[in-house]
Amino acid sequence: MFYTRLLESEDFEALTTYYVLLKHKNEPISEQLKAKTLLNEDAQYKLIAKLKKHKLLNEKETAIVDLKTYAKSKLFANSYFKDADNTIEFVEEQTFKTDNNTSIRLFLFKRTDKRQPEENQFLHAIAFEDTKGKTYKLTPYFIGLKNGISISGYKTEKDVTEDIVLQIKHKTRKRIKVNMY
Repeated sequence: MFYTRLLESEDFEALTTYYVLLKHKNEPISEQLKAKTLLNEDAQYKLIAKLKKHKLLNEKETAIVDLKTYAKSKLFANSYFKDADNTIEFVEEQTFKTDNNTSIRLFLFKRTDKRQPEENQFLHAIAFEDTKGKTYKLTPYFIGLKNGISISGYKTEKDVTEDIVLQIKHKTRKRIKVNMY
C-alpha cells in the first residue's frame, strides 16, 4: 500500500531512494518507477548520484543517462523555469584542456524565455572532467550562472561561449576574471 502510494507521488528524492533500495536488494523495478526516475529528466541526476554512491551504477543506467542527459538534468532539475514559458535546446558540446592539462567536456544549452513580448535567450553551461570510458564524474568542474547568461543583449552566443571556455580553462588561476555580463 505504502509503495503504491509512493509511486503516485512526485517526490524525486523518495522515488530515487526507493529505486536504489530495490536495486540493492536485487528486486524487480517496475516500469512506473523507471518512468518516474531513470527516464525522467528532473530525477535523473539524483538517481545517478545515488546509484554511484552505493556502487550500483552499471552500463544499463549509463546507456540511458549519458553525460549530456545528466548535464541537462543537473542544470535544469531544480530551476523555476516553466516548460510553457521556456524552451530549452542543446547548443553544443566542446572538449578541451585546461591550463593544468585537465580534459574537460563542456555542454551548452540555450533557454528561450517567452514570457516577454520579445523573446529573451540565455546560455547555460556545465562542464565535467572528461574520463575515458563509459563512467563519468558526477561533480561538475564548472556550472554557469543559475539563470544563465543573456545572449539577447550586447554579447553574441559566440562571445559568451568564448568567455565561458576561457573561464574554465583558467579556473585555477587566481587573477583571471572574465566579465560574463
